[in-house]
Amino acid sequence: MLRSCLKDMPVTNLERTAKHEPAKVRAGVLDAQARAQLQLAVECLKRESWLVKLSGTVGTSLAVSAKFLPKGAKEKVRELASAAITKAMNGAALTLAHEPGAKASTGTGKLLTAASGAVGGAFGIVGAVAEIPATTMLTLRAIADVARSEGFDVRSPAVRLECAQVLALGSDDAIDDDALEGYYAVRSGMAMACNQAAAQLASGAAQMNWLAKVIQIVLEKFGVQLTSKAAAMSVPVVGAVIGATINTLFTDYYQTIARGHFIVKRLEEAHGVDVVRAELQAICAERAERLARGRRVV
Repeated sequence: MLRSCLKDMPVTNLERTAKHEPAKVRAGVLDAQARAQLQLAVECLKRESWLVKLSGTVGTSLAVSAKFLPKGAKEKVRELASAAITKAMNGAALTLAHEPGAKASTGTGKLLTAASGAVGGAFGIVGAVAEIPATTMLTLRAIADVARSEGFDVRSPAVRLECAQVLALGSDDAIDDDALEGYYAVRSGMAMACNQAAAQLASGAAQMNWLAKVIQIVLEKFGVQLTSKAAAMSVPVVGAVIGATINTLFTDYYQTIARGHFIVKRLEEAHGVDVVRAELQAICAERAERLARGRRVV
């Protein structure tokens, strides 16, 4: 389980990955523009999962089938995804120009993964598993594109590892009131491993044991998502069109999570982690109250 993997890991305050205990900072420090951006980040981080959307798009039965895949296929999915993430973290496949702040081409990212999904969906379980490296690489590239649009330098090993961390933020569940706490738990738990991995990548170390640890943690969550996607695409009736739909929903979900994450990271750099976390908690409390009022009216 992800929680057991994270529990014993040491934590340090290092660049772009740091643990912070619940802040004793009052909300209301940020200006209206920054607060509006954080409100957007909350909606992004609490985005319903791609599997929930799949149920609404192509039917519950297909989404339920996404929970099942032969054991051997599951292991193959993780193996292929691990290799793809390793390649991306070494900068071999993100292929993005150094243009921090450039508008993200989110449509292009979805189009590319849709094409991969169409091929995978046309060939059943064999195609669904075979296209995992392409989907993983393209999803990471789409995440990096969002990071760049928020002003981050995707050439930096630390930023590439932040992109990988986004993969660990996904969930099978619908919107969760505790999503914000889960978000900080993943960040805190991965801090040490990401920082050490960034140092190894920057130095070109021969041994990348910390990168392997990061990927192991990421796959505790992302491996489940990939397995679910491969299972859904392996259903005989899927075909190319639904395969493309599944991949589009999948990429859109991670692009949205990435948007929320990198907005938070950018504002933390400008205003401080504790200030931003306090404001996020206030925004989440207001959001929960609005939702509760809506339920009472109904």
